[in-house]
Amino acid sequence: FLVHSSLPKNPKLYRVVVSLRRQMRLDLCRDVVGGPVNQRGLKILSVLIAAGAGPGHTCDVMQNTPTKTRPDSRPLLLSVVVPVKAVSPNFANLLGALEDSDCEVIVVQAQDSMPVGSEPQHLAVNVKWIFAPPSRGGQIAAGVKHARGDLIWVLHADSTGVDHAKGYLKTLASLGQPVWGRFDIQLLGHHAGLVWVARAMNWRSRLTQICTGDQGMFFHRSVLQQVGGYPSQRLMEDIEVSKKLRRRGRFLAPNIPISTSGMRWERDGFWRTVAHMWLWRLRYFLGASADQLYDEYYGNPSRERL
Repeated sequence: FLVHSSLPKNPKLYRVVVSLRRQMRLDLCRDVVGGPVNQRGLKILSVLIAAGAGPGHTCDVMQNTPTKTRPDSRPLLLSVVVPVKAVSPNFANLLGALEDSDCEVIVVQAQDSMPVGSEPQHLAVNVKWIFAPPSRGGQIAAGVKHARGDLIWVLHADSTGVDHAKGYLKTLASLGQPVWGRFDIQLLGHHAGLVWVARAMNWRSRLTQICTGDQGMFFHRSVLQQVGGYPSQRLMEDIEVSKKLRRRGRFLAPNIPISTSGMRWERDGFWRTVAHMWLWRLRYFLGASADQLYDEYYGNPSRERL
């Protein structure tokens, strides 16, 4: 009844029609349609009163510009957790790509790399900066505990090209389904073999549902809670959470790429890195502890933690 093909002759009636249409659009766009019945009724009543009050009335639903609302006035659906050791230009670019009032970003910095309370200034309104002991699994677990969203997305600090993936997750989060999964990975670098490594990683994880953190893993909160939360171990945390989650919820592996640095393959030697990664995975599956593997891996001073 609010759709009209011509302008009403009564200007007050016209303002009522326009305002009610705007109010209905706002209600339909909210995550909880309309909210409490009494609040919606009061808003519509205020429109009617405003129309009778004349053009000088300043009721916010009668204005041409929408009322400013705080991002947290709606249920938050997507939280992004990013563990970091230190701030880099690539990481700054990632934060810029994640500026969005419809999601929150939780940066978890290794506590020994910067004094507590010295986080960067002028952060976007949707960014929260916290500290945790240095351990990628532990930092991610700390971020998950602070997350308010129903869908949690874990990104590494050197991830790039995340816009398409973010749009996909915002749509997925609105469905509220108990799912988990990862994206396709692209490795950036000059070595020709990086393309084949990325393809192998994507194929293997799609087949086995064992994922790597570089693939931008995501989890619905309810599924993660069923397995006791994110594992706080220092290494192989992505494999451990995959092993637990593949028995729970629906696994998704969309053909949407995100990119990350292939520096480790170029720095430590391509074939040497491939062999070591397979060896460490095999040892972990055979029972080696994450702490033992962490000490061996980071015993090489040329490797950067996190």
